[in-house]
Amino acid sequence: MRRAAVLACFVAAACVARRAKAYRPFDGTDGDVAATGEIELEIGPVGYLKEEGARSLIAPAFIFNWGFARRFEMVIAAKNAVVFASDLRPRDQLLDPELNIKWLVREGCLQDRVGPSVAVETGMLMAASDERGAGAHLAMISSLRWAALAAHLNLEAAYRRDHRGGFVAGLILEGPAAWRARPVAELLVERAGSATRGSTLLGTIAPASETLAFDAAVRLGYGEGLEGELRLGLTWTFSTGETHDAQSSSGAGGSRPPRLLAPFAGPAALAGGSFFGGF
Repeated sequence: MRRAAVLACFVAAACVARRAKAYRPFDGTDGDVAATGEIELEIGPVGYLKEEGARSLIAPAFIFNWGFARRFEMVIAAKNAVVFASDLRPRDQLLDPELNIKWLVREGCLQDRVGPSVAVETGMLMAASDERGAGAHLAMISSLRWAALAAHLNLEAAYRRDHRGGFVAGLILEGPAAWRARPVAELLVERAGSATRGSTLLGTIAPASETLAFDAAVRLGYGEGLEGELRLGLTWTFSTGETHDAQSSSGAGGSRPPRLLAPFAGPAALAGGSFFGGF
């Protein structure tokens, strides 16, 4: 009994009070959603991507997050790329358009409660300029946070736009939230058909206020050839009116600081059924 009490106190201490955070510049997300009536705009005004045989200016990239109900968030994402290929004129391409719904399944550390925060995201992979087909995906996201580290694990199964099955696993790590500019990293592995690709991202996130944060990162992709990418952007959070706290322990009528930076999930052990206790 005494051991259980000590363990509970340790876990509660690890789940420190939440600060403004943002899931730019990652490919993944975290186990949290925007509060009801809250909007988060994640904007990449300019970026650079170099792939085999082509260079692209990413201008812009955006993600629109809207907390439309308690524990639910709508996510719209897309990128515009100006592609400079050696044999063609520069041309615009729409990349990675998505429409998703995210559900906070279990309230945890990111909602100032005990244990992991767990979310599920599903939605449509809409047709892009270079991929005319549509697809769908389903992802589980789990997050843990301590004073010096936050970890976010994403596991995703997808029916891709090219009508192949796919699986993505990724891990985001964030440094101390108390730092003015905290280091961040993301490791990603993607399986599509018989092909496997991976990537490593290193960067930093610098909150300017409770509602605004800036980010910068470089990403190296490997597998079927090498690719490099530079990402620069910001996350801005604001309310459309009265914001209801969907995650506060005081219930739907409570209030909390605006959410700004949001990443991925924790260790593989977090994928167990204990996640779903107490939601």
